[in-house]
Amino acid sequence: MINLNNVTVCSMHWSNADRRIVDLQKRVFGAFGIIVRQYDKTDTPHGVWMNEIMTHAKRDEVILFCDIDAIPLNEAVVASAIATARSGGIFGCAQAANHLADSNYIYAGPMFLALSKQTWISAGCPNFDAHISQEVAMGLSRSAESRNISIQLLYPNVVCVPKWRLGEKGVFGIGTFYECNVFHLFEARSGSIYVDVFSYVANTVLTRGKIDYLHAIELAERATQLLRRRGWRDGVLHVLKKGKRFANKGKITVQTRVADGLRLSRRSK
Repeated sequence: MINLNNVTVCSMHWSNADRRIVDLQKRVFGAFGIIVRQYDKTDTPHGVWMNEIMTHAKRDEVILFCDIDAIPLNEAVVASAIATARSGGIFGCAQAANHLADSNYIYAGPMFLALSKQTWISAGCPNFDAHISQEVAMGLSRSAESRNISIQLLYPNVVCVPKWRLGEKGVFGIGTFYECNVFHLFEARSGSIYVDVFSYVANTVLTRGKIDYLHAIELAERATQLLRRRGWRDGVLHVLKKGKRFANKGKITVQTRVADGLRLSRRSK
C-alpha cells in the first residue's frame, strides 16, 4: 500500500481531450488506490498550470504531475516516484526538445514528474512554462542540476511510432513505454487516431494482464496507415473542391488523376 500522506497526483487537459483517455487515466490510478485530480484548464498553457499547482502546494507536499495521456503501469513506479520526491530528489521520464537549439539536452518531462514543494524551492522556484529557449518543465531540470539536486529518469524501452530523437540516447514517440513502468501516448487530442493503443494498454493494466508490446505496436501501425489514408483522401477532396471553384468561374476545367500520388491537370478554355 502506497503512503499517500501529503501527496497530490494531478493532471490537466483541455476540452478537446478525448474523453475515453480522460476516463481511463482516472480508472488506472483508481485501481492502485490513488485519486488523480484531473483539471480541465482549457486555454491555460501546461507550464502555467504547473506553476499554479506548485505555488499553492504546502511546503512538505509531494506533487506527482501527469499528462492526461500518461499512466503508471504498476503500483511500484508510483511508490518509487513518491519516495524519490520525499527524499529531496526529482523523478521523471526522459524527454528532449527536438525543435530547440540544444536538442540533445535530456530532462525530466512533465508527463510523469514527481517532486516536493521544498525541492522546488531549493531549486530556486524555476518556471515550468515553455518559452523560446525551453520546453515545459525543462527549467526544473536545468535549475536542479545547477544545484546538485538528484534527478532520477526512466528511459524508453518500447516505442510504438518513433518520432523524435532522445538526444544521443535513442528515440521516443507516439506510444512510448518507459522501462515498462510508465506509458505515455503523446498528442492525445480530440479524436486521437491512436486512442486504441491507449485503451489497450490501460485496460490491460486494469485487468492485471500482461502487456503484449508487439500488439500495441501493431495497433499503432494500423492507426498510422489510417492516418495516411485520411491524408490522401483529404488531398483528393481538396483538389476536387479547388477544381470546382475554378470550373464555376468558367475560366478553366480541371481533371484529377490519382496515380502514384495526386496530380492536378488544368486546361484553359
